[in-house]
This record gives sequence, C-alpha cells and structure tokens, in this order.
Amino acid sequence: MKHFRSLRRFIAILAAVLLPAALFAGTPASADRRASDTAPSGHFSCRASVARVEPDGVIGFLPTIEPFVANKPNDPCVTEADQNLLNTVGKIIDHVALGVDVKIVYADTVNLPGKKAVAEAGVAKVRIVVLNALGLHTTIEVEVLTSEARALCIPNSNVPNLRGRSTVVGLRIDGLDVEVPRGERSINIPFVGTLYLNKTITGNNEVAQRALWLDTSIVGDVIVAESIADFGGTPCPGTIVKPPKRIHGWMTGGGKVAGSNVTHGARLECEELDGPNNLQVNWQGNGFHLLSVAGSGCAETALNQEKPDANFDTLTGNGEGRCQDGSVTTAKWTLTDGGEPGTADSFEITIPNPDLGNQSSSCAVHVSGLLDRGNHQAHGRI
Repeated sequence: MKHFRSLRRFIAILAAVLLPAALFAGTPASADRRASDTAPSGHFSCRASVARVEPDGVIGFLPTIEPFVANKPNDPCVTEADQNLLNTVGKIIDHVALGVDVKIVYADTVNLPGKKAVAEAGVAKVRIVVLNALGLHTTIEVEVLTSEARALCIPNSNVPNLRGRSTVVGLRIDGLDVEVPRGERSINIPFVGTLYLNKTITGNNEVAQRALWLDTSIVGDVIVAESIADFGGTPCPGTIVKPPKRIHGWMTGGGKVAGSNVTHGARLECEELDGPNNLQVNWQGNGFHLLSVAGSGCAETALNQEKPDANFDTLTGNGEGRCQDGSVTTAKWTLTDGGEPGTADSFEITIPNPDLGNQSSSCAVHVSGLLDRGNHQAHGRI
C-alpha cells in the first residue's frame, strides 16, 4: 500500500508538470526566434512584441504564447499599436513549470515609406517563475524593460541603417539585486540556463532587439520586450538632397526687352509674403497690373550682379493680375540682374489669354530677352 501511495504521488506530480494552465494560448504567433527576412524589395518590415513564450522541454507540447504584438505579420511594416496601459494585464502563462506575469505594457510600429521603420515595445513589473533542474523554482523580476529597433534611411545611400537599443532597470534573481551595466550582458543562472539582457541580433538586413531573453532547455525561451526592423531590396531613395535655403531679398527695376515693344516696371520679393509686390507690364494695345503673387523664389547663378550686395541674381514668380480691358488672368515671370549698366539684365513674362467664355481678349503676351533700355537691381536682406 505504501508503494502504491508513492506511485500515485509520482503520477500526480507528473500530471502537474505536463498539464498546462496557460492563458492566451488561443493567440499564438510565429515561433521563430527572429522574424524571417521576407520583406519585399523596396519595403520595410517591422514587429514589436511585449512578451513571447516559446515552449520546449517539459512544456514543449504548448503552442507559442504571445498576447500583445504590434504588426504581428511583420511584413510589410505598417503603423500599428497594441497597448494596454492599465495595471490589469496579469499572467502571460501560469503553469507549474513556468509562470510569467507582466503589467503596464505597450507595443508600437511606425512605417514611413522611403524614410524609416520603427518598432518599440515596453513592459513594467515583469515576474518570471521557472522550474530549475533541481525541481525547485527560480524567480526573476524586473521593474522596467524597453526595446527599440529602427531601419533608417540616411543621406546618399539607398540602404538603410539598422539600429537596436534597449533598457533593463531593477533586476532581481531570487530576491537578490543584480547590477545591469549598459550594453549586452549574459548571466548564467545555475540549474536554469542563460539570461540575456539588451541582446542585439543582426543579419540578413534585419535587427532584432531583445531587452530580456531567458534561454533554458527545461521550459524553452521567454522573450520580453522584443522589437524587430527589417528591409528588402533598396527601400531608401538614395541621394537625399536637402532643400535649398530660402533666400530673402527683392528685385527692383524695369525697362524694355530688346527687339520688342514690351516694357515693365517691378518691385518683387523673393518670398511673396515678405513685403509689397508690384509689377506693371505694357505692350502695344494692352497692359497687365499685378494683383497678387502665388509663388516666388530667388537663386544665385553664374551671373555677377555686382553692387548692391545680394546673395541672388535671379527672381522667378507667378501670380494673378488685371489686364487693361478689365479681364483677370495669370502670369509667370523671371527677372535677372547681370550687373551694370543693365545690358546683361533680362526679363521674361508669359501671360495667357483669360478664359472669358464667348468673349475675346487681347491680354496675352510672351517675351524673353535682354534689356536694351533699363536696369534690374537685386537687393539682399539679412
């Protein structure tokens, strides 16, 4: 009878180890330790996971458990959030061989095509209770874990830069505080396995950042705060040209375009909102008076504008004005300052006929050329 009771106790213990009480088992994700490199050519992939249990050993019959994931499919990268910022998350798995509790979690992914892909995950109050080889339990507790992985386009390259970083704060093993230095660290826990902290895994156009990774053959892997960024092909545009610095100044002057009967007088700003803008154009039988400027800009070219000092010699713009016959139409213009006495200065303007339905208008002109009488002056503004 005594041996029978011992046998029955042994069977009960064996059943407790093998029969799970796992929560969230209905939402398994990929059991791959790293997301596969399947990003399509020219695109980013990304993934952020709060916690994942990949069972092995005595609980190897369980599916992967991963309840909070942003962009679970990984490929392609999409902007997504899976957040629970309330203190109600509770248990990831509750088994005699392994228990994992987390509180206050977040997982986010951000995709900006042609610029970057970002994955971020974070957890507060993590508690892992794992069966060790002696049949006892080891407890691992952490106050805060965060991770981030980025695939970031950089100037003059169509291959993104991969970055991963993470933080681990307040680590205790079986109630004893353990110092966590900056950077990667691995801790051998006797009769359990290896605890990796701030682990960065790179290769095959991918970076996977894990704040905590418990690797044990007894129950498998526990990964907390994992972020992955990946890319396929060349998702970045290559040469990234910074927009030119906006020039503030104005152009004054006027004159007659050589070989034409078109005359003009102007006071125009490089930035249309910087000040008053005036333009009057006259030609045989008609004229144009500027009412408003839609856009304007200045540039420095090979011309030498001489005095007065200015950091540009060419002004272009477009806007709307009224013709001599009362109709309203648009115009585009370019003025240059080629220095004194003005014979190297030029003026170009295009004014289309206004749309008056069945009525006709003579308000249309196009002229381009050097001035044979007149002068333009570029004026710089600090």
